Amino acid sequence: MKRIVILLLLLFLIACSNNDSVEKVAADDLQNNTEVEKPSQKEEVNQEEAEVVEPEDNRSPEEIEREGALIQIGDTANEDGAGKVELLNIAEINEVIEQGSLKIDLINAKVLNNSEIPQDLISYLTQFGDVKDSQINYLQIRMIVENTSDQDIVWDGISTLVTDKKEQIDGVLDDFMMSEDNLYFGIVKKELIFNYILDDADINNVRVIFSPVLDEKTYEEIEPSFEHEIVFE
Repeated sequence: MKRIVILLLLLFLIACSNNDSVEKVAADDLQNNTEVEKPSQKEEVNQEEAEVVEPEDNRSPEEIEREGALIQIGDTANEDGAGKVELLNIAEINEVIEQGSLKIDLINAKVLNNSEIPQDLISYLTQFGDVKDSQINYLQIRMIVENTSDQDIVWDGISTLVTDKKEQIDGVLDDFMMSEDNLYFGIVKKELIFNYILDDADINNVRVIFSPVLDEKTYEEIEPSFEHEIVFE
């Protein structure tokens, strides 16, 4: 009888020992598997962080002010109270045109998409064109204009625009940013940014007709209007 009890006790101890070994092996396997997974998880996190890093803009503050924040197709920016803006196309011009005493430094022209527009801004923009699904496509033309004479003049800037998609735009009334007043005193320089809603953003060129230069006192024409073509490559 004693032998049977001792045998049963030995079998019980062996079973307990085997269970402990199994649990230890399972725990070791779990720990090893966890340690193997950690590097890949870290790599995934680092990869995600790398994907959201924005390209560095190496331009000087003066260049950014002159050319604007968006210069590479696909660049985006979130404007406070205006939604998201994306650059669809750009024409680098950097050409100085003289119209009498005026020096017109044409910098660039951009086709932009403005989405997620707030409702109060939509109500304003509908005066200048169609706003569909809280977004617009628009043409932006940047320039610096200098009156090099001491004569006070009146100049309305862009008079008319015609795109290769057969769209005609009033250069004064349709500028939704209402860039500047048209009075230029002697020896002044102004930075101008014109913005026009487009029905069709897939444009290749734009015919830009500039206003004539007028004497500020008599409103007599000093220099006639002229036109310039902007080409998107």
